[in-house]
Amino acid sequence: NFLQGRKAMALSSDEQLRMTGVDFSFVTSIFCPLLHRSLNDYDVSIRSFAASALGHLQGSDWESIFKVLCVSEGKTKHETNYFYSLLEVCENRRISSRGDKSANVRSMACKAIGNICTTCISKSETSSKKGEEYAILPESQVVEVCKDVSEVMLHCMLDTTAQVRSMALFAIGNLALAVKERESDNLMIPLSTTRSLCISVYKCLDDKNEKVIGNAIRTIGHLVSILYDQVTPQQAEACAQEMTELCRKVACKLTCKINHAINDATNESTKLTWKQRSNAKRHAWGACNSLKSLFGCSYARKKENQEAFSNALSELIRCVELIQILNEKIVISALSTLTSIPPMTWHYFGGKNVLGNGLAVCINIMYRDNNKESNVKPILIGEIRAMLLSLVNLATEADFYNCFASDDLSASMVEFLYCWMVDQKLEARIYSTVSSVFQRQSDLGDKVEMYIVQKFSSRALHEHKKENQEFTNSSDCIEGEDEL
Repeated sequence: NFLQGRKAMALSSDEQLRMTGVDFSFVTSIFCPLLHRSLNDYDVSIRSFAASALGHLQGSDWESIFKVLCVSEGKTKHETNYFYSLLEVCENRRISSRGDKSANVRSMACKAIGNICTTCISKSETSSKKGEEYAILPESQVVEVCKDVSEVMLHCMLDTTAQVRSMALFAIGNLALAVKERESDNLMIPLSTTRSLCISVYKCLDDKNEKVIGNAIRTIGHLVSILYDQVTPQQAEACAQEMTELCRKVACKLTCKINHAINDATNESTKLTWKQRSNAKRHAWGACNSLKSLFGCSYARKKENQEAFSNALSELIRCVELIQILNEKIVISALSTLTSIPPMTWHYFGGKNVLGNGLAVCINIMYRDNNKESNVKPILIGEIRAMLLSLVNLATEADFYNCFASDDLSASMVEFLYCWMVDQKLEARIYSTVSSVFQRQSDLGDKVEMYIVQKFSSRALHEHKKENQEFTNSSDCIEGEDEL
């Protein structure tokens, strides 16, 4: 309780000031040896508490612990460093001679390892001197820690107890996130190891235990983000087929998790129990977040992956469309991923109607909010506004046509779009594109009054003249500077 409370206090800036100058060296000199011995206690509860307590040590504690790593002659690092002693406890005694028989102890140890990875690897600790960020461990030790943790957790993900598998996934997720946040130019985890971890975590997406699946969804997103960042062009060519296939499989699996929650919300699936519904929401929320990493990698933009990612985009847009009935966390996560997708990716994955559908959904929601026909939270409207602005700037004539052809879009909504575009001070080309759609597509004539089409045409001319004038003024200024 003391270690947990001290760590919580350290997160508060006010408490940090009070704690400045307090000597906590007794933690590593007295507490840690006691906890180390307690890992071998005959009582399961004591071993569990000892493992948990080590996970609550602060960065300064581990900084001292790792400094004395292997300084004693004739002793291994497992005997001189509490981190490695704890890592050994994670494995099953039936498999490893150094492991623990109790699943509860093993799961606590795995969770503690995950917390330690966050504390020691990422640059999240604040220096007491100047307030800057710094990393507890140097890169040489990070590479060693990553290697050892990965090897052990690969075994733990195969543990017969779901609780251990879940916490092993938690540990790997924290390790991957910490490596990503460290933003090192050097390779922290070997490519072959990261690939092995991705494959093992992918298999856990089909686990029978819901908590294991939840942590697998979170972890695969963090792993994918560092896997594709680490790949050099030479390595990419050597394993292109494997990486492309893995990317597609993960995208399909995550899309299914989102679809499951959508079907439940729209009553299109068998009625779920409260617990099943809660898990479905949690998994969909995590899947939306993890898809963000997948959309950012180059292997996702392979031709054979286009259908899988177009489906993923459609499901994310569907989450936004169901903003009134879907869990808020799912909608926020979907919007976060959609607004982070690079412009070129929208057209590559968009298929025939994805971007146009996204436009229609955003316009519909904002129109109803503007007319007080819905009770969508302002924070969500802000995200939808940002998404609409991005899509309007990207949309082609085909995209706008698909948008306006939607049965859910009325003439008043198109007029609302025009007013909104004026408020956003958009470029002339966008008004011109919209105007061209209505003039060239005769089947839209019955849907929109001519005066609305004329508004877009007139505004296109107005903005075009203004842009030309601004360009002329800018050119005159440059010529004037040359004369001086």
